[in-house]
Order: sequence, then structure tokens, then C-alpha cells
Amino acid sequence: MMLFLITPQVLSAQTWEKVWHGAQKTVLKPGLSLQESRAALRQARKELAVPSSRVQHWLEQRYAPMTPVSVDKLNGWAALSNRLMLRESSLRKRQLAFFNSFSEGVPEGKWQSLSCGVTKLAQQIGDAPRVVLVGSKPQYPQAVSTFKRIVLAYKSAYPKRKIIVFSEALPDKGMHFASPVYGAEEHLPFIKTFTQKGIEVVGLGDASANPQGYLKQDYSHLILPAKDAPASVAVSSAHMRRRLAQWRNEYPDAVFFVYTLPQAAAYDVRHSLANRFPEGDVFSVSLTSVKDTRDFLIHRWNNFKLVQTGIFAWTDPEWARMSGFDAQVILP
Repeated sequence: MMLFLITPQVLSAQTWEKVWHGAQKTVLKPGLSLQESRAALRQARKELAVPSSRVQHWLEQRYAPMTPVSVDKLNGWAALSNRLMLRESSLRKRQLAFFNSFSEGVPEGKWQSLSCGVTKLAQQIGDAPRVVLVGSKPQYPQAVSTFKRIVLAYKSAYPKRKIIVFSEALPDKGMHFASPVYGAEEHLPFIKTFTQKGIEVVGLGDASANPQGYLKQDYSHLILPAKDAPASVAVSSAHMRRRLAQWRNEYPDAVFFVYTLPQAAAYDVRHSLANRFPEGDVFSVSLTSVKDTRDFLIHRWNNFKLVQTGIFAWTDPEWARMSGFDAQVILP
């Protein structure tokens, strides 16, 4: 998609308005306008056969058209977000049909409970050079702690493997590791957790799009910060993909752990970071809570019995791709 061609290597919050004006000229001009994209997305939504009202809430969260609330400069941001979701309509149809065909629940042998916790999860990831995406909402302190435990368990399981940790919470310094000496004070505990174990840390902070304003989701009356819209996820994922490609070229035998947003780590979001690598190169881990598992179609549709604290992993690649992740850690 042309958007990725106009996104610079490193972006700060101050440059987003300038970048977006360029995007409007190069990306949106030949595409659908805000009104056209909303109409097309509404029609695609109507064509989705919703088999149960239990799925309706999930659809509203995953697939609701957006309109700008108060700031005209977000018209293009909303239109691009609509167009990205419109491209996903075929995937949403396949998801609904797939889960609908298993109305009795998940068949035996498609998943396994990881009773040994993060140690077993580390073994599930394996020792091949790859990118491990760990997606979580940033406001969960317990998720950050769990991410640290996963990485350190992996280090214990594979002590000879080169490990590099990426975080959007740290500033992007190009091809330089984050330093516990010169880092900001609030970031020192995170950096030191890994460097004390011989694990390097890299910042991806400028990968997060930061357009100012809000979008309104039709049907649900929800207000969505523009920085969380699909267009923002696409821009951030493109930047992270380029930066990771540089580091993988420099360290081809390393395993890269990336702590990022849920949408960027999800297989069932086409414009995510997870879908910018060959399947065998990525292992996606979802960090969530018992409450937030309701947002996943697999849990809502099947009343999935694993909606309790713990860790599980799919043993079937199709189930992993359809649900959006290879393994999930469910926190209290």
C-alpha cells in the first residue's frame, strides 16, 4: 500500500501533521473519500451474516465505520481507516464462517494448556531465529511484568541464543541499543531487567502515530482516539517492520521480542506488524485479562472454557491465524 512509501524512517509527534498532508496527496486522492468509504464499509457490514447477537459487540469493536468528531484534518485519517477495514471484510467473513462451523466448541487436539507457565511458553516459541510479538494494552502494569518473565524464561531455556528486546515505550535511537546509563529515569527499571541478564534493548517509540483528535464509531457511539485508529496501526507497523528488517540484517541469528499494541501483534488484522513477515518468522503472544477476552470472537462464540487465568497455545496453525495469535496469557 502506498502509505508505507511516504512514511519516513523515524517520526516524532511534531512531524505527523506534515506527513499526513503528504499522505492525503499520494494515498487518498485516487481512493475513496470519507463519505464513499463509509458507505462502502456499511454495505460490506450488511453483507456479513451475523449468526448470533453474541457476536454483534465483537463486530462493533473490530469493524465499525468511523467518522471525525470535530477536526476537519482527520477526514483523511478516518477515510483511510475505513478503507483498511473494508479490505478486511473478506477476512471477517471467513472468520465468522470458520467459528460458526465449530458451534460445539473447540475440537480436541487444537490447543494445549501450558501448565508450566512461561517456561513452557518459551519452549513453545522454540530456538529458531524469529520475531516474537507480544501484544498488550499499555495500561496494564501486570502485562509489562509478564513480558519480562517471558523474555527471561526464554533466556533460561536458550542461554546461548542472542536476544534483543524492542519496546514502543522507549525512544527510537536508530541502530543503537538503549543504555541503562543514559536512559530516562522512568525507563531504567525496564532496561536494567534485561541488560543485567545480557539481553540488549532497543526503543521503537517514534513508531507510534500521534495524530491529534478523535473519531466517532458509527453504531456504537464510542469515541476513539485517532492514534488508535487502523490508519495509525498501519503506519506504526510499517515503521516497525523497516526498523526490524535493519536489526535482523545486522543480527541474523537473534530472536527479537517486540512489546507492542494488541492490533500490531494480531494475525487477524491485515495491516498489523504480524502480517509483514513470512508465517514461520513470527510467533504472536496475546497478553490480556479475563475481562478483555470477551473482545475475542473465539471466546464469545464458544463460551471458551479457558477464559480464566493461565496460558494456552494453539497446536493448529489455522486456529492460530483465525483467532489472531499463537498463544495467549490471560491475566486476572
